Amino acid sequence: MKVTVFPSFGALPENAVRLLEETERHSFYYGRSWLKNYCDHIPTSNDQIRFYVVTDVNSDDVLAVAPLVVTQNGAATRPKALEGLSNYYSSLFGIPTKEMSSGSAAPFAALFTTIAAERPRWSSINLRPLDNESTNYGACITALKNSGFIVQPYFCFGNWILDVAGRSFDEYFQSLSSQVRNTVQRKEKQLFKKPGVELRIVTEPADVDAAMDQYEVVYRSSWKEPEPYPGFMRGLVREAAKRSWLRLGIVTIEGQPAAAQIWINQSGVASIYKLAYDEKFQQMSVGSVLTKALMRHAIDVDKVNEVDYLTGDDAYKRDWMSRRRERWGLMAMNPRTWGGQLLIARYLGRELLNRIRRSPRKPA
Repeated sequence: MKVTVFPSFGALPENAVRLLEETERHSFYYGRSWLKNYCDHIPTSNDQIRFYVVTDVNSDDVLAVAPLVVTQNGAATRPKALEGLSNYYSSLFGIPTKEMSSGSAAPFAALFTTIAAERPRWSSINLRPLDNESTNYGACITALKNSGFIVQPYFCFGNWILDVAGRSFDEYFQSLSSQVRNTVQRKEKQLFKKPGVELRIVTEPADVDAAMDQYEVVYRSSWKEPEPYPGFMRGLVREAAKRSWLRLGIVTIEGQPAAAQIWINQSGVASIYKLAYDEKFQQMSVGSVLTKALMRHAIDVDKVNEVDYLTGDDAYKRDWMSRRRERWGLMAMNPRTWGGQLLIARYLGRELLNRIRRSPRKPA
């Protein structure tokens, strides 16, 4: 195997892009659309993107694409570190591989052996948030350790999901607590008795910009911090609409946007990506009414197998979902660097650091 580094998404060879189009079926976070939009709209003026592409030298097949970025971890004077190309917009990160579900160790071994051999040495590699139930998670840990890194897994956040299990929406809704059912039904009746109430689910590319204008009005009137990169959100929604993934729900009251939610329904999974409501309509439960409508569409129209509430353990998510899983990160620290040693002391304690210092290998 050979590993080649490319400095941007646009520099990736066609066979690497094809792999990302294939791995997209596992999650949109692993695919071409997500990564291109990320690179187009998230500034990296102080960072340096590095796409590590692992290729089979015999067949020229791309076996893995690792989207990483150079950062400064602050552990010492300007230490060089690598992180996964992810941030607060990313509810999942992973290294897309040709055999996503097999946990094949070979591409990871080639990748991290190459990274460990680069000079100057990297002090750490931080990957987050990862699916700790996937086979690739274990393969990644093994390859990092075999390449000489000290690996510390760490918790990122809880992730609530609904297993639809072949049910209709009505069957699912009846499984919710009576308090949730009664509250949502009561508020739904009250809301639609008011004049000028409209609930729409936008799916078509031609309707995206007008719908996003309304979404942004709601977002600015909500409790949430302003979007740091509104171009990223609009780009993601446009791309999702082109791919027939978009379900953008909007409630307006006498023409005024009151609630908005962005769902991405892809490969049998409905991901609840963004939601907000104007706080002056809070007592009307417009958000819950809109969630019910989008949930019905996902289950009865799109026939999804799973609904994913993505990031966080917010109490309201438990009301709608059926089980919780977790997302974890991996901090891989290089004991052959001073920056890596300081991170080891921070994460794992001075006892381990002293053992490393007594070893015959000296940091670079």
